[in-house]
Amino acid sequence: MKVSTATDLVLTVTEILRKNRRRGKVCGVLWTRAGVCCPLADRATIANMAPEYGATCGIFPVDETTLNYLRTTGRKAEQIALVEKRIAKNRDCSTPRRRRMPSIRR
Repeated sequence: MKVSTATDLVLTVTEILRKNRRRGKVCGVLWTRAGVCCPLADRATIANMAPEYGATCGIFPVDETTLNYLRTTGRKAEQIALVEKRIAKNRDCSTPRRRRMPSIRR
């Protein structure tokens, strides 16, 4: 199935979750691979549509896109530096882990 917009992605995920009877059983969705290539506007669309795919929230890893958002919205350099420091300290949630996360297959 070809996905061309953030809305298409959400609707595709919703379809997969419904087929696997997971809708309503998901608390949050961490978008890691999708988040790497999504522009900020698409991330906002995907996160805001969390109720569509049965989740309470959609979360993207903190990365350079996040830091650019902070810069363009007038955050102070000290605030941005604190976020960068926290990312380094926490090893950012986008860092691959050894344990395998459960996934839903079509």
